Amino acid sequence: MVFGDVHGQYSSLMHLLQYLNYQNTEDQLLFVGDLIDRGADSLACLELLHEQGVYSCLGNHEQMALDSIKDSSGLMHEFWSANGGWWFDALSEDKQQRVEALIKDHMAYTLEFHWQNKRIGLVHADFPEDLNWHDLHKPGVEIKKVHLNQMLWSRTRVRGHVKGAVQGIDLVVAGHTMLEQAELSDNMFFLDTGAAAMNRKTELSQPRLSVLVFGKEINLYSIDHIGEVREHPHSINAFWSE
Repeated sequence: MVFGDVHGQYSSLMHLLQYLNYQNTEDQLLFVGDLIDRGADSLACLELLHEQGVYSCLGNHEQMALDSIKDSSGLMHEFWSANGGWWFDALSEDKQQRVEALIKDHMAYTLEFHWQNKRIGLVHADFPEDLNWHDLHKPGVEIKKVHLNQMLWSRTRVRGHVKGAVQGIDLVVAGHTMLEQAELSDNMFFLDTGAAAMNRKTELSQPRLSVLVFGKEINLYSIDHIGEVREHPHSINAFWSE
């Protein structure tokens, strides 16, 4: 299972996992990052990273957390708090240290898994147009800071400013940019349907937390703030059959 941005919506995540009959001894849970901020229980979402078979990309909100923790000026903390990081101040010192350790030890810029005969990549926001996915695994190749920042913050592909598939991988799943519905652009599938806005005003008509389930085929589900789960059509299977 691959989830879009959760943003602290732990209760909705648990309801969706129950609906999907999640088995922690059999199923992998993969996240595109932004487990934290804006929702009611960021720490509980991070704590999932200790569970068997749970993996997550680093999101820009986790990067803001790390930047805030190491910044003595307080400017980054102010920026992070304004973007949903206010919950951190209410934690004990031990729990604050735990947050830092969970992010540093359990989150990566990219993830990859195999499904049937396909290679699926995960990244939080975007993938640089001048990189090949294979570049990530070449011995001795150091990815530039500008490219890492693009993986966390960029919206160029989802907004149509960059055309063309990511090379070296069959499909890349990303989040970061809230969309009315999950969408495929070339070989990138954008999965953030607004969980961050499930309990606040937004331009989205119905913010939801979305998940791709990789079984015999790929299915797309979502849950809204009242716990209604829906299955949605998508174009990945058709994309691969072309």
